[in-house]
Amino acid sequence: MVRRIAVSVGHNPEDPGFKVSNVSEYSEMSVLVGMVVQKIQRVGHEAYHVGTGELEEKVDYINAIAPDCSIELHLNAGGGHGYETLHYPGSVQGKALAASVNSSVGLVLNSRNRGIKEGWYRMDRPGVEDYQGDVDGDENIDYFLAQTNCPAIIFEMYFLDNAEERAKYIGALSIFDAVAERIVVGILNPI
Repeated sequence: MVRRIAVSVGHNPEDPGFKVSNVSEYSEMSVLVGMVVQKIQRVGHEAYHVGTGELEEKVDYINAIAPDCSIELHLNAGGGHGYETLHYPGSVQGKALAASVNSSVGLVLNSRNRGIKEGWYRMDRPGVEDYQGDVDGDENIDYFLAQTNCPAIIFEMYFLDNAEERAKYIGALSIFDAVAERIVVGILNPI
């Protein structure tokens, strides 16, 4: 059975996400998106490279094409290190997809596995004091995860604000290629 998968890059050229010098979250993950789409198509499935517009436009496009699942590729920032995969809170299918992709990618990334997590906007979880002054009740689910009609995940490959990780990954096309392969395996052959 042919699967239909939407693949998008986080942010867009006008709002490229976190940026260090001339490298942004958007510029780095655009490379990975292209690799993932090509690899999905090579094995006979349909892959949709979602455009670079505003988030609402991307989600509307994904919902219009009605894929089996969707993945958005991001980089993290905020003083950590490692990779993680986010899913819609409470989604059984989303959690399974996130676990499969995260485990699969872990086979090629020699980095800290931060695990799978529920995708609360800015990781502000309900009932948990996530930062000093956190107000319970103001939490929102990440828009991409909340508004897509199919199981959706966000993969965060590394922390762009971590100098060691930047040095390891920027321009490392062989690592990106291996990660793209493992993302596809995680999506198409759940573990």
